[in-house]
Amino acid sequence: MISSIDLILTFNDSASLPGGIQGLLNLGTGAGGPSVSLSPTLGTPGSGSQRIYDVTFSGAPFNGLDPNNTWALVLWDNNTSGIENGLVSWSLDITALPEPVTVALLVFAGVFLVVILARSRRVQDRIRRWRAAAVRWPDAV
Repeated sequence: MISSIDLILTFNDSASLPGGIQGLLNLGTGAGGPSVSLSPTLGTPGSGSQRIYDVTFSGAPFNGLDPNNTWALVLWDNNTSGIENGLVSWSLDITALPEPVTVALLVFAGVFLVVILARSRRVQDRIRRWRAAAVRWPDAV
């Protein structure tokens, strides 16, 4: 289950980026899949003239969905400055929440099993025999 997504974009030139780059991040390959548009506006300097944009989506339409699917990233440059931007690298960091239902079911099953075994006459008889044997053992030695 997805709780938040962090998208990091690194471009080769920062001269024409402010306000020029737009994009779309899509989960799944179908047109009806959940997607979110992005327009990074404030980047941090990278090495040389590179510019790094860190875009975080929390509360995005991906929340609660399975991240194990095909992801699509589409970017376009709307700026008419004539400077070509090249995407050097990008990464997608997905923060997922564990499913608490599974853990709760395992705990419940464990407690249920212990209670059933403790209330079983067969188990109670065996425990009584072990206790009696433990009491008699020091006398036998």
